[in-house]
Amino acid sequence: MVKQKQVGECKLCGLVKELRNSHYLPKRLYAFLRAWQLKNPHPVASIRNELKQISDQYRGYVFCHDCEDLLNKRGEKWVLGNIPKDYDATFPLHTAINKLTPKFADEHYVLCNVSGESCS
Repeated sequence: MVKQKQVGECKLCGLVKELRNSHYLPKRLYAFLRAWQLKNPHPVASIRNELKQISDQYRGYVFCHDCEDLLNKRGEKWVLGNIPKDYDATFPLHTAINKLTPKFADEHYVLCNVSGESCS
């Protein structure tokens, strides 16, 4: 049986195209969310307002191929390469964000414009 292609409006570019079965969180991030030392290492997810440990990954037909590729190359790879791999490891993403000048801050949020500033 041939799988039928999903066509719809890409949530990023707004064009009607063939949509990819996208991960809502980067696929590689799920490995970081597991606690391998536990009997059930899977991350906690909210399923019908109930918290459960599951191995499933949230997915959906959301982005076209071009936007999925853009998000991967211009965001996911860098972020995943700059988060700690171990509990007590350094956190380069946190360090990079802390170097930025906030455009807005209150007691709950800090907003930084990263489009014109370098996070090396």
